[in-house]
Amino acid sequence: MVLIIPKDFLKWFFECLYYSILSDCVLWGKKSSIFVEPICSLKIDDGKIVDYKLIDEWLDPSFNRATIRKQIRDGIMRVDSTDLDQALDLLIENVFELTDNRFLYPGKRLSTFVSQVLPNDLTISSSVDGICHFHSTTDANFSEIDFKTMKKLAGVMKKNGKNNIIGLVIAKGNPKEYIKKSTASKSQFVDYMMNDLDNTGFNARIFYSKGKDANLDTSIEND
Repeated sequence: MVLIIPKDFLKWFFECLYYSILSDCVLWGKKSSIFVEPICSLKIDDGKIVDYKLIDEWLDPSFNRATIRKQIRDGIMRVDSTDLDQALDLLIENVFELTDNRFLYPGKRLSTFVSQVLPNDLTISSSVDGICHFHSTTDANFSEIDFKTMKKLAGVMKKNGKNNIIGLVIAKGNPKEYIKKSTASKSQFVDYMMNDLDNTGFNARIFYSKGKDANLDTSIEND
């Protein structure tokens, strides 16, 4: 089986990443950059991604991705250094990922989506065939936490009448380079990311609540 990834989806996904990068902040006395990885649901028809939506939008219909940078900045100013230290993962020097946490944006979005939203809303569940998230490294392999989350999600979907769930990882290394590009316009950033797909990793996998999971090939669909 092959998961077909349309370029329109990738453009949208990189736009979400653009809005999720705060490149000009000061942390512990040093100029730093912070970003939040986009996590989105996928609707898949006949092996092709046909629709997509940020998890944040399912959790809050009023969510506006253009405000993510402001939410990051406001959160940093609101919490003390101890809480901030627990919410940030250092990727490389002066570049941090703001992880799901209980202190500030983005909250515990994926665990909330998996544990509270999907089990109780069959309308949303019927619109979700997969989950896509971002790795800010060259490694597109699913992490141990990714595996546990996707297996739990597969169990929820099984109860809702779906036999499996597809996971997709998009990985892009050298974060300093694309964070630098994010200081330009959205179109310049997206063009840069789209023109560098050969250096972007894609990894898809089909997860079952029980039994052996399986890798999926991926194919980028041209416009």
